[in-house]
Amino acid sequence: MKLILIGAGNRGMEIYAHWVKNNHPDVSFVAMADPNLNKRLRFSREFNIPLDACYDSWESILEVEKLADAAIIATQDFMHYEPTMRALSKGYHVLLEKPISGSKQELINLREHAKSQERILSIAHVLRYSDFFGVVKHLLEEKVIGELKSIQHEENIAYYHYAHSFVRGPWNRSDMANPIILAKACHDMDLMAWYVDSKCSRVSSFGVQNTFIQMNKPKGVPARCGEHCPHAKSCLYEVNKLYKQEKAQHLAKIIVNEYGSLEKGFEVSDYGRCVYDLDNDVMETQVTLLEFENGVHVSFHLCAFTDEISRYMHLMGTEGEIRGNTLDRKITVKRYDESEERIIQIGESDSLHEGGDAGIIKGFIEEVQENNVKNGRTSVDKSIMSHLMSLAAESSRINHRVIDLEAFEKEIDI
Repeated sequence: MKLILIGAGNRGMEIYAHWVKNNHPDVSFVAMADPNLNKRLRFSREFNIPLDACYDSWESILEVEKLADAAIIATQDFMHYEPTMRALSKGYHVLLEKPISGSKQELINLREHAKSQERILSIAHVLRYSDFFGVVKHLLEEKVIGELKSIQHEENIAYYHYAHSFVRGPWNRSDMANPIILAKACHDMDLMAWYVDSKCSRVSSFGVQNTFIQMNKPKGVPARCGEHCPHAKSCLYEVNKLYKQEKAQHLAKIIVNEYGSLEKGFEVSDYGRCVYDLDNDVMETQVTLLEFENGVHVSFHLCAFTDEISRYMHLMGTEGEIRGNTLDRKITVKRYDESEERIIQIGESDSLHEGGDAGIIKGFIEEVQENNVKNGRTSVDKSIMSHLMSLAAESSRINHRVIDLEAFEKEIDI
């Protein structure tokens, strides 16, 4: 089986492409596209493909005749729609990095185009492939807690991850990327839709962004971090200190891969700027309430201000409850008619997102090899609901109203 990669960033090259190289000897990359010359040179070297098969844009790689069976598209958020439509038209099966699009019309267009071309369009909702979240889904399907009635779910982003991606990074402005409730939390929305197994009917959401703003910048602080900053020793977000932490090494690697070194990245990019001196407008905390047609209610809370990246969940049913914490990888099941809790300890995962990163690419390869066009676990058909939920939540937050999802889906994008 042959693949092409469009977008050789952290998700595309570091995670998906390297997993294929290290785990699937019968699958190979034959071409790639990325505007960054250093990435093209590195991909050519590491994946043993000619440099002339490393294109400088998605347009150029999709202008030539079809090169492979499938394409992995991992470009920035606002560069998903056009290359995916073109790749499907060329006859490629596609694994598309989430989010699909911030436009309702583009969501529908992609779904319908994949159907008309009879091609697989899988979305990288990696949590559906996670052992941890898969066990919870199995417990629900087996009715271990009776009928599901309510879910409390938290996504803890972690202060250092939020600062990296949503203050200094490429997802820091709504006019340059999708809102955080879609860009980050469509994973969680997808989990809720998967667990509840019903159509969402109403959405309400509240959010705030009032910490990383210029009015909170201390006096005398320079535009960039460094020893000359009078607060360098005490500031949690001082970059020379932040990226030396073990828990932030995967983020430091992203900067090194993009700029060649941390020092260069801090010098020339927003990654080196004072965390209070940027123009980000991303919500730091957001609370969303969801009502589903089967009567299940969900409360979802995402927060930047946590020490670790994690997800907590509490699922309540008519006969019992399930609690889960990705930090200790424990799932606790308590039936109301039993005195003892049952603890399920999930083993260590072999990739990020609780093993979902490896699971999604493995699952996509199997779908392509089996030509499974209609029943993929993260097909565009199954993924659209989470995006509509996220977009409705953002509309609710901005307009201060409860959103009827059926009516919202029919509204034309403005």
